[in-house]
Amino acid sequence: MNELSPLEKALENDALWLEDARGGRFSRYAIGDQSQEEGRSAWFCNDCGAEIDDLNEGCDECGTGQPDPDEE
Repeated sequence: MNELSPLEKALENDALWLEDARGGRFSRYAIGDQSQEEGRSAWFCNDCGAEIDDLNEGCDECGTGQPDPDEE
């Protein structure tokens, strides 16, 4: 059986969609226990489901949204 992506795991735990960014490439979800004030939000790649550290750097897993090195 395939391992679930971080996004799939978050959705299984009732993550709540908050917003999209960068043309729909990434989505932010409220994750964690919101009722205990331990909740936080996280960005996820909509292509591969990886958690994103920096929207400006894109996805480290699949490369979605990463800057083009030829444009730097």
